[in-house]
Amino acid sequence: MKRQLFVLLLTSAIHFSNYAQTVTKSSTGFVPGASCPEIGIQYQVSRPAGFATCQIFWTVSGGVIPGPRNNPTVIVFWNDTPGATGTVTANFSNCGAGNEGNNGRTASLSEPILSVKNQAWDAYGGFVNVDFCVRSQVLINMPRMFVQGTGGVGQPPRVEVSYAWNVPAGWRDIVTGRTGSVNSSSNILVIEPIGCAVPGTVRVFGTLAGAGPFCNSSAPSATATVSLNGANPVATIGPQAGFAGITACNNTPVTFFASTSVALGCISSYSWQYPPSWQFVSQNANGITLRPSGVPNDSQDIRATINFSCGTSIVSAPYNAPYTNPIISGPDLICNAGTFSVQNANAATVSWSTSNMGILTINQSGVASRITTQRGSARVTATFNCPAPPVSKDIWVGTPAITTQIAYVLGSYGVNPITLNRMATYNFQMEPVPGATFYNWQASSGFERVINDNGFTSAYFTTPYDDGVYSVSCAAENACGSGGAAGVTVVIDSGGGGGGVILSLSPNPVSDKLHLRWKRDRTGAKSNSSSVTNETVHYALFDDSGTEVLRTSTQLVEHTLDVGRLKKGNYVLIGTCAGKTEKARVLVQ
Repeated sequence: MKRQLFVLLLTSAIHFSNYAQTVTKSSTGFVPGASCPEIGIQYQVSRPAGFATCQIFWTVSGGVIPGPRNNPTVIVFWNDTPGATGTVTANFSNCGAGNEGNNGRTASLSEPILSVKNQAWDAYGGFVNVDFCVRSQVLINMPRMFVQGTGGVGQPPRVEVSYAWNVPAGWRDIVTGRTGSVNSSSNILVIEPIGCAVPGTVRVFGTLAGAGPFCNSSAPSATATVSLNGANPVATIGPQAGFAGITACNNTPVTFFASTSVALGCISSYSWQYPPSWQFVSQNANGITLRPSGVPNDSQDIRATINFSCGTSIVSAPYNAPYTNPIISGPDLICNAGTFSVQNANAATVSWSTSNMGILTINQSGVASRITTQRGSARVTATFNCPAPPVSKDIWVGTPAITTQIAYVLGSYGVNPITLNRMATYNFQMEPVPGATFYNWQASSGFERVINDNGFTSAYFTTPYDDGVYSVSCAAENACGSGGAAGVTVVIDSGGGGGGVILSLSPNPVSDKLHLRWKRDRTGAKSNSSSVTNETVHYALFDDSGTEVLRTSTQLVEHTLDVGRLKKGNYVLIGTCAGKTEKARVLVQ
């Protein structure tokens, strides 16, 4: 606690003397013969004949001296200790010639320290039962609290604390009319409810600050609590049984009921707040009947205020009636005709329309019909006979509409025709086509599909070995049929001229055995024999880094390489025969 210097010019009574010298103090309150803790109190010592030349040194028990100790006066801060006594002593020395007999003489002053720090209360009642519906006064009677060490024989008068009360919300002190903090010299507090008697807690502690002895820096006693036990009702509202929420155009009345968490007999009335889209029908007891408009704005807060005869009102938590949006059910694609309906709008009358009358019509029964062979997108809309907003559904009519869509090789958009390497794998792409649900890829003979990924806008093909002009195309389809195809022309040109020794290999991609064959002999004539007479074919396989991983030689027209132990990836195969060299890319997977 912060220490303060507190010095008044009133002199307290002289206590005991020692050899005619006495210690006195400045008064610190209205309790004679006692001291307050934690404030600076000044003491002085008299110096009769024979002591005028003596040196003084002060000592203290039960407190501290923060400043000089060798002056005729001293400032002492007493410890805040209940029941303790503080003693300050002046010690004389070096009294000079002729007064040596006074050396070692002392003068002291002892007084009780006024303290109630953390002092416990005597036994008291810890609770009072209160009736929520009755505005009765409540009396809190705490045991009187006195400062230890006062009131005895030869001690200061008995000192009683001041009482610092805290009145809970919803209650007030009948003397001051205040709620919250109330300071009083009495150990009895009478409070009354402001409205109904709500539960709460009264708190009080003893203090020496403010009133009484004015020990403003002293610590308070322990805090006592007295519980006000009573009802604490909570209001809730809910709809009638079976109510699932609002749907479009449904204006069937709904009854809502308010209730409290505890049964009380002092409810005087109910008042309701509801959205402007609801209409009042009737009110009875704790219920109210309202008619919705069947629109999204119906889904707003409904509240009830419950008023009590004892003067208090409580407001319920909000209830938000759910609104279920209507949706259109029906086909996403119409080849000839289809039927549409609206869900979550059973009470509504529906008017149907389409956004594109040139390709689709719809009657008021929700039956839509395609016009001849037209195709394209359309929006089907249902409009209601109430302020509920219309709902729509986007559909496709007829076959896909392939117009400006093109097929291309990934990384070479718009290049057509395109020159590609032989025996290489490429990713062919098709721009998405409106209305298409399936993409059918086709390629010229000699192309191989890497994986069977038909149906998507992307496909992987390995190009043929032979030079020539080829095509890859993609048809856009849906359940109504094909909407046409887009293609790309592929040119394979090895640049080596005709009549050379040509190498073929399969399968590619390969995972185990790679089968090799020379399709012509070294003179350019077709070779149907099982060997290449007097000629040796040399094969070498390199990985992407250029490292040779396999090498073999044979005079057979057909030969097999075992690549099953190689890592997956791209490789280059080089075949040499009679001065002719052929290269091919191999994908091991």
